[in-house]
Amino acid sequence: MPLRRLRPRARGLKRVGLGRDECGQALFEFALVVPIFALVIFGIIEFGNLMRVQIELDEAVRTGAREASVLSSSSSFATIVQNAVTSAAPDLSGISFSPAPVYPAGCPASTSEVTVTASYQYAPITPMGTLVPLFGGTFPSPKTLSSSSTVHSECN
Repeated sequence: MPLRRLRPRARGLKRVGLGRDECGQALFEFALVVPIFALVIFGIIEFGNLMRVQIELDEAVRTGAREASVLSSSSSFATIVQNAVTSAAPDLSGISFSPAPVYPAGCPASTSEVTVTASYQYAPITPMGTLVPLFGGTFPSPKTLSSSSTVHSECN
């Protein structure tokens, strides 16, 4: 039978672990860290979604401007452009146009341009509005995102 070496116990050392005086320490540390951790995680999610919505709005406005550049008449011009923008961004309901798209007055001049401008009221998807004030900050809700695109008109 192999002999095991036994280590002698050092005198005066206590066993490490949860003693009576450390009973609520882990819970207290957890309660301190969770709001900060949630703020960081929700901030990452909110910022990513905000950027996604802004990119979607930019692309929709660019699509509307492209549609406007090839239209050959001014009849129902604003409606066609607005429909192109809203169909390019189906997730964004409530896109507003200010000013409304206008058929270029100088057509068929070589310098006529069409500008499409749209805005969208972004509402947060995470509970950032309740967490940020805990740390002394403010979180705007809703936030207005806007986009504008100018293209050369190809009046036919």
